[in-house]
Amino acid sequence: MSYDLPAQLDHLAGHIDRFGFDATAQLALRQVRRPAIEAGARAALVELLLDDATPTPVRNRAFGHIATIIARAHRSDTRPAERQPGRAA
Repeated sequence: MSYDLPAQLDHLAGHIDRFGFDATAQLALRQVRRPAIEAGARAALVELLLDDATPTPVRNRAFGHIATIIARAHRSDTRPAERQPGRAA
């Protein structure tokens, strides 16, 4: 799930919207754990998302937060070095 992670997350969001947190979504969500932690998401937030016992509205919010964290990290990783604040060009 790493080659175009933001696009994959967008696709996963659509799947969850249509089918809920079914087995397919669960499999994809487990693959999000590592990139989420690497992007700076707290482990507790990731575990909320992955826990089947977590109420759906809470999981939806956790997914949104995690997707935002990953997208921000991905965006900052793909910017040219001269545009990133705090980095020497």
